[in-house]
Amino acid sequence: MVTAADFGNVIFQMILATLELMSNTFVLLLNNSISAIDVWNVTYHSASFGYWLAKPFVGEGGALDIASQNASAMKNFSNMVSYLGGNAEVIFGNETGQKGISAVMKNVVGLVDEAFAMKFWNTTGLGVKLVIRLMEQITAAFR
Repeated sequence: MVTAADFGNVIFQMILATLELMSNTFVLLLNNSISAIDVWNVTYHSASFGYWLAKPFVGEGGALDIASQNASAMKNFSNMVSYLGGNAEVIFGNETGQKGISAVMKNVVGLVDEAFAMKFWNTTGLGVKLVIRLMEQITAAFR
């Protein structure tokens, strides 16, 4: 059986891996091997692709539009909200961190140390440098 401490450790390890991935990506983008204009082009085309990918679900006549007009779908949604409200302490936990998501977060917070904080702030610093570099090239990218 997985305990809240085990699950908290898994979440913490995923956060660490994500920070490492972001940090390495920022370093790659900052070492001038890739131009800022190319990054803007990829970002723009990714956003365009995301729009066309999401349109069948959220656009007019999409899945959410149809579901909003479907009484049984709305009933299922209201049943879900009712279930969450009726089991809030089991799902989200209590103020002492003994149940649900609050127990997991209590264990994640217990794992945060100085090395984690340094990794977080180093990644944040690299991200800020990257944003500054990209903003300097925005005019050239969208001419």
